[in-house]
Order: sequence, then C-alpha cells, then structure tokens
Amino acid sequence: MNFHGRIMNIAASRLALRDAESVSAKQAYSLGHRDARHAAAEIANEADARIAELVGRIRWLEYALAAIIASAGECDVPSDGVGVPLVSVDHRLIEDARGLVNSPKGEVKQ
Repeated sequence: MNFHGRIMNIAASRLALRDAESVSAKQAYSLGHRDARHAAAEIANEADARIAELVGRIRWLEYALAAIIASAGECDVPSDGVGVPLVSVDHRLIEDARGLVNSPKGEVKQ
C-alpha cells in the first residue's frame, strides 16, 4: 500500500473520542482527524510521485552507466605514462547520460 492509502487508513484515537466531554467535542475531533488525514495524504501523493520520478531517473542512469562501461571495454585503454589507465569512451554516450540527468522526468530521448 502506498503512503496515501496508509495515511487514509489511520484510525482516530478511541481514547480521545471516549474522553471527549460533549458530542460537539467528539465531532470536532473527528472532523479535525479527517481533515488532517486528507491533507497528509495529499502530501504523501506528492512524495510518492517524486519517488517514482527519482526511481525512473536512477534506472536510466544505471542504463547509461552500463552503456558507458560497455563502450569503454571496446576502446583502447591508454596509460598516462605512470601506469594509470585513461579510459576513452564514446562522447555521444556521455552526452546521452547528461541528457538523462537534465531531462525533467528522466525520459530517454531517442
């Protein structure tokens, strides 16, 4: 169940309702509880949407990284003279990865 559903299923405190001194106090508590749940659930919807967006971006970054690594494996690996390898990659893959990072919703532009 997503956060919205979990919040909407939060029950009112039976103790608070029991201890309310009047019918109007019980109604006020119930209405406040309902309003708070609805407001919190809307915030949760926003969070769920943002989480989904970020998960999508992470998946595409994983894809782009795998493509860069695969491309690097196919290229020559020159050394800087001190024994540190300098990996050469196809710059189009790097630009594709940058495009993914800068894309508003992590969408792939093909």
